[in-house]
Amino acid sequence: MSFLFHIINGVLVYHLTTLILKDKLKALLCALIFCFHPLQVETVAWVSAKNNLVYSVFFLLGLITYSKFILEGIKKYYIYALVFFILSVLSKPSAICFPLVLVLLDYLLKQKTDIKSIIVNKIPFIIIAIILSIATIYTRTEDKFINQNHAYAIQERIGYAGYAILQYIYKFLIPINLSAIYPYPQDKTSSLIIGYAVVVLLLFTCYKIYKSKRKLLLFGVLFFLANLLLVLQLIPFGEVLTADRYMYLPIVGLSLVAVSFLPSNEKYFKIAAIVITLIFGTVTYTRVIVWKNSVSLYTNILVNHPHS
Repeated sequence: MSFLFHIINGVLVYHLTTLILKDKLKALLCALIFCFHPLQVETVAWVSAKNNLVYSVFFLLGLITYSKFILEGIKKYYIYALVFFILSVLSKPSAICFPLVLVLLDYLLKQKTDIKSIIVNKIPFIIIAIILSIATIYTRTEDKFINQNHAYAIQERIGYAGYAILQYIYKFLIPINLSAIYPYPQDKTSSLIIGYAVVVLLLFTCYKIYKSKRKLLLFGVLFFLANLLLVLQLIPFGEVLTADRYMYLPIVGLSLVAVSFLPSNEKYFKIAAIVITLIFGTVTYTRVIVWKNSVSLYTNILVNHPHS
């Protein structure tokens, strides 16, 4: 069932990126990365992560219908987007970042930016997001999932957020030594310094991309960050700093960034598609074996993090 949901999400990613890129070959590459990347194994192999798959189906459907609303101006697509958002956020609270992504779609797809209309048509989405956010914080506090074990000072949490972002980008580019658990780094000082450097570099990069008017590139970066925002431990959820399953949807943003650098040549796309399928497919297959049972999984964690 999880595998079926993953296939559906791969098809939806293809449709969404086709609307965004207006290029079926680039959209196919994005879908291949989404489907075959080793970081996706945890969400599909771990039955407890099924809510990740379900909310992603409705999240992607909402983005597709909202994109059609922007491009075609048909109001029914706006209603569809709102319904899909409600279904998504009821499947998993991570979907509350949906209104942020809608703003990014406005920026990318609209020829003229009308600030008033952008704000007004987001109000229903924002109200629902606020209500569900309050409910989530309350329930997660009650069940101790929001805990004080990693309730660092805000300046430290910002540093750790930057460090986590760097880890996600690194794992996207070089998906080796993946683990079901990534503990907080042992060297706190250097990790925070690196984290702040990443935050500053990201802000500077986004500013330069914005000034250069490379809308697609900026959209990809901000899509990645918006969908990670809730799991960067700015609010102390759970026990780990990063997790492979948190990259399930954000990986679409980095895929868009990656394909934006490819020249528009069919030959290059075919080569890239074969390389992605073979390399990511092989690493993913070996990663699936690790998830066979609890013994193989925790043995792998201890191999990667013997001091955890």
